[in-house]
Amino acid sequence: LCAVDFPVWAAEVELAMTEASTAAEKIEAYVRRQLDLVGDRRHRAVAAISASELDRGAREKIRAAHGGLVG
Repeated sequence: LCAVDFPVWAAEVELAMTEASTAAEKIEAYVRRQLDLVGDRRHRAVAAISASELDRGAREKIRAAHGGLVG
């Protein structure tokens, strides 16, 4: 998941942000694309998986992947 799906989603978010000009537009693009992904069937599968018990290593990888988008 973190190695395959997340990079695809991250690229979609990053593309939306690079197409924006101002800081405010970049924030808006980030939020809008994240909201789009929440409704994406692929993301729903991730949410279902994450609702179950994940080990600490898996949770850390997911946090790090998300953090890379805003860092």
